[in-house]
Amino acid sequence: MMTKSLLMLNPELANQKGRAEPAIDAEDPEIEEQDRDFRQANVDLVQDLGEEVELEGFSNHRMGKLPGVLAEAPFAADDHLKADDFSEDELGDDAPVVGAKLLRVRRAGDAAGEDDERSDYSEGQRWDGQAGGDVGMEKTVCEPSVEAKSSSPTHESAAIEEPFDQQLEKRMMRKIDLHLMVPLWILFMLGFMDRINLGNVAVLGIVKDLHLVGNAFNVALQVFFVPYILLEAPSNLMLRKLPPSLWICTTTFLWGVACMCQGFVHSNSGLIACRFFIGVFEAGFVPGCAYLMSMYYRRHELQRRLSLFWCAGLVAGAFSGLLAYALVHMQGLSDLAGWRWVLIIEGLLSVAASIPVYFFLADWPEQAKFLSKREKQYLALRNAADVGGSSTMNHLDKAAWRRILLDWKIWCGSLIYIGITVSGYATALFIPTIISSIGYSGIQSQIHSIPVWMVAAVVTFGTSILTDKLQHRYGFVMFGVLFASIGYIILLAQGPLAKPHHAQLGLNPQVRYMAVFFVTTGCYIVQPVAIGWLASNLGGHYKRAIGLAIQVAVGNIGGIMASNVFVRTDAPRYFVGYGVGLAMLVLCGVMSTVFALGLMRENKNRDAGARDDRLVLAKSSQANMGDDDPTFRFSI
Repeated sequence: MMTKSLLMLNPELANQKGRAEPAIDAEDPEIEEQDRDFRQANVDLVQDLGEEVELEGFSNHRMGKLPGVLAEAPFAADDHLKADDFSEDELGDDAPVVGAKLLRVRRAGDAAGEDDERSDYSEGQRWDGQAGGDVGMEKTVCEPSVEAKSSSPTHESAAIEEPFDQQLEKRMMRKIDLHLMVPLWILFMLGFMDRINLGNVAVLGIVKDLHLVGNAFNVALQVFFVPYILLEAPSNLMLRKLPPSLWICTTTFLWGVACMCQGFVHSNSGLIACRFFIGVFEAGFVPGCAYLMSMYYRRHELQRRLSLFWCAGLVAGAFSGLLAYALVHMQGLSDLAGWRWVLIIEGLLSVAASIPVYFFLADWPEQAKFLSKREKQYLALRNAADVGGSSTMNHLDKAAWRRILLDWKIWCGSLIYIGITVSGYATALFIPTIISSIGYSGIQSQIHSIPVWMVAAVVTFGTSILTDKLQHRYGFVMFGVLFASIGYIILLAQGPLAKPHHAQLGLNPQVRYMAVFFVTTGCYIVQPVAIGWLASNLGGHYKRAIGLAIQVAVGNIGGIMASNVFVRTDAPRYFVGYGVGLAMLVLCGVMSTVFALGLMRENKNRDAGARDDRLVLAKSSQANMGDDDPTFRFSI
């Protein structure tokens, strides 16, 4: 085992993490030849020394500006290099970048056979230099390497604690949570309520008043998903171009207006038009929020917050049922039916919330007005210290599109998500109907749906804490799939519905009610984990944005399926709906296993150097390959 660790000066990382020097002609043939020679030397060293060499550093073009110690390798194993070991005059505008690199120097173990300490996380960043030396950062989040050691604090995490105050970090994270998690949680709760409220009013008279015959009601439900699926990726690209606060709050305002309009329609065609526009304006909201959160939080912080964000949908399910129960008593006010007031008031809440949230919601980290300059710099350094490999993708050229669209992980993750969203939308849209089929009245079914949502919210958030603590995803996905499957099996085996005078004909209504808890809780355990799992294994700015949009778009086909398999003609047993839901859970479990095994195999290939040939690609290719970079490690 080596007793010293090397800091290689890789010219390609200048394109990913450094700022190009204006005085240098990047197209100069002599410089290009130096770059090729330097890259080949790096590859030769990798072949000689294997994993004990870390290909990271700064362009050799810029070595003249760096402290002399950085230009020399190797470093002794006992060296403790920190950003504050060098003066600002020595580092100049490169201080944040150099500091981040110094925090990440690998140190080999002293004892023979001892593994190198590695960073627990693997991210890619692009440092955007502005006039005056302002620090800008674009962050891509991925999961801990499956090979990462977690038995003791890493050198990187220990190093970052020394030059920075822990109280500063806590204060900064509180402000980020306040300006990011709180407003996004509120908007998602209201948006989810507007999305599913048609299921609540289904038992309150809308079918009769609008003369919805046959499958007309199901058509109104599924038309929402057509624009919702098609506009996911374009919406995320718009989010990248505009301030998130402007884009998110504008779409929230508009979907609230569309929801209110549902309360004034008098025909099936009017209802379908309103549902279509709700789908247009809600498209991209979920992957966009996940994308924005990933720019602020490190990987082991993201899953818990993503699941907390998802709990807003569960609270919306409970609150929507409670609100529907209260608002239906406005029956006859202004000559409007109670179900109309449910749709009008819930849409109005979204409109009202979008205005103050616009002034409060965080934009991209470098634009965050609520953070001081020191906090922005620390946030950048903090995220840089979380880096274990390069994974940038900041340009959408043909090669980038090819890497995105041909990435098996995105499509496998999409199949995982569609497998669980059928059950998710089945419960979201039809819980009142399913509970009503057990034997409860329309209003009673609203009340009995509230505990189902609340239990699911508590279990989902509790599970997210464990996923972050254990830094593991696959096992929790399988647990949720198994839990929901038990519920479907009970519902499929229920037999004829039990009645007070023929209780022996089928399962007790309380047992069926319990099965609804199993299905709802199980599927909502999996949904946020599935999104976080894929996000953590996509490297690069644009790859994450488009990859998440594809996953959510494909997954929401499950909403169309759910709208068509729970039809009124199958009431009250819904045998087809329950059977399809169970089959899709099997698909989710199988594809999750394929995903986990594929990631493990790819990690082994990269550890063995099977992808090191990519290190000799052209500069533009290396700087834009995302998680195809051989230093990137995937998480299970």
